[in-house]
Amino acid sequence: MSYLNRDARREVIVLAAMRVALRGGFSAMTVRQIAAEAGVSAGQLHHHFTSAGELKAHAFIR
Repeated sequence: MSYLNRDARREVIVLAAMRVALRGGFSAMTVRQIAAEAGVSAGQLHHHFTSAGELKAHAFIR
């Protein structure tokens, strides 16, 4: 994936989480699934969000 600023990368990750949730539900989402969907590493997800719960909350609020 090309360089994106912090806000744009977070947006890509949240949108990926939303797609994963739509396919399998929020409770079944994993960090690895979201990372694969977003085209980033699991470590990069944790760089942008302090926990999987925080990321899921951002996706759910949308």
